[in-house]
This record gives sequence, C-alpha cells and structure tokens, in this order.
Amino acid sequence: MAVVKIDRPKMRVHDLRHTYASLVRRAGADLRLLQKTMGHASITVTAHVYADLYDDELDDVASALDALDDTRGDLPQEVADAHGVGRILAG
Repeated sequence: MAVVKIDRPKMRVHDLRHTYASLVRRAGADLRLLQKTMGHASITVTAHVYADLYDDELDDVASALDALDDTRGDLPQEVADAHGVGRILAG
C-alpha cells in the first residue's frame, strides 16, 4: 500500500472511505453497489453504516405516500391509473 502525505494530519483512511461512499451515493448508487465497492460481506452492514445517506429517499417515499391520499386530490389521475392506485384504494 502506498502512503501519500496529504497535509491533513487528522484525516484517516476511514474518513476517505466514508467520503467516497457519500459521493457515490449522491451520484445515485444503490445500496447493493455501495456494498460491493466498500467490500462489505453483508448488505446489512452497509445499510447500518451508511443509513444516513438514504434520508432524502425516506423523505421522498413519505411524500409519495402522502400523495396517495386521494381525498385531497393531490395525485393526478394519470399517475393513479399508471400505478393502479385507484384499484388499491377501492379494494
């Protein structure tokens, strides 16, 4: 392994790994790709360590679920039809 002086005495290799993971995630990589590139044996380890990188997606999912409330009329009919929401809500 090559060691390079970067004039950042407090930066660790672990910090660089987390920076890499953050940048790859921001670029759109999913959890499985992150697991493979980080070398984790289990996707559970990856999910536990990098769960904070998925907070924005949780907000998007919550917004999408809120949009399913057809009583407010937020979900355009063509979107509801495309995803079968009307059938699901109708039973």
